[in-house]
Amino acid sequence: MIRLAARLGGMAISTLQPTRTRRLDAAQPPAETLIATPVRPSTNPTKSAARAGSSRLATVSAVGAICAAVVVFVVQLRHADLGALVANIRPGWVLVAALATGMSLLAAAHSLTAFAPVRLRAADNLRAQLAICALRIVAPSAVSTPAIWTRYLSRSGLSTAQSLAVVGTAQAAQLLMTITGVGALALIGSGGMAPPSPLPLAVGAALLVVIVIVARRMGRVRHAQRTAAEALAEVARHLRDNPFAVLCGLVAAAGLSVAHITAFAACVAAVGGHASILALTGIYLGAASAGSLIPTPGGVGAVEAAMIAGLATTGMAPATAAAAALLTRLLTVWLLVPPGWVAARSMRRRGLL
Repeated sequence: MIRLAARLGGMAISTLQPTRTRRLDAAQPPAETLIATPVRPSTNPTKSAARAGSSRLATVSAVGAICAAVVVFVVQLRHADLGALVANIRPGWVLVAALATGMSLLAAAHSLTAFAPVRLRAADNLRAQLAICALRIVAPSAVSTPAIWTRYLSRSGLSTAQSLAVVGTAQAAQLLMTITGVGALALIGSGGMAPPSPLPLAVGAALLVVIVIVARRMGRVRHAQRTAAEALAEVARHLRDNPFAVLCGLVAAAGLSVAHITAFAACVAAVGGHASILALTGIYLGAASAGSLIPTPGGVGAVEAAMIAGLATTGMAPATAAAAALLTRLLTVWLLVPPGWVAARSMRRRGLL
């Protein structure tokens, strides 16, 4: 298990390196007729030796990451009265949270299918999503998802640039639908919203313009920009020719956010907590952002602390807030690790990771 964790952890670094994969061009059949096929890893002795050396280094890092994650989780449980929590927990809400977690996996897998210009097998998509759950305990959350998805798409026949374009499109769709959903909830909850201040938007736009101008003067950046533009153009053609796929992708992205928030809200209800859905949405998104920004494996420590602090601001008792946070993490992170390891091993044997 540790060796597999090391390989998955090293994947986050190696994913962005160019890979020799089959490229798509206009002479090939339409995108919807393409079937994803595994690309077998190279058996070159020199590359194998280099991979073995990096694997040993990654093994040490993986061991330390796993140990740190376990220690932090145990420390968080130190002051919790587990007996009382288990006795008072509401099984019905736990079942709702578990079902919502399962729906989030299906939504994430379908979102990737909708935006990819090749036909991907649904079972392989689900395995890839489970593999992400395994990688989360050895890599920050912001790294695990794009690393696994990009490697999986590259092994399925896309170039690295095309894979990154698909992953970026899928994550942009999720961000768009999340912002839309939060805005709708805010409108419903407050009866209206004040127009946002134009100053932050103007500052952000100015910074973006400066970055683009500076980047265009760098040779390597210009080359990467051309490659990315070509990949994005191909993904855009696929989406333009398949509007139903775009709709399905947006629905899946919205469903992913709804499933995550539903699971969190159900865990809060399971331990007897109460808060508005708008407050729970803000708390969950804030905790998820903390897990992405703070580079700890799986966001361990940062996510729980953000959840507990956020729930406490709603007037919830500290013990109840801690129980809700720990139950959420147990259902959405720790219980998914074993099937994630199995899925990752299966995909590696088939040459899909």
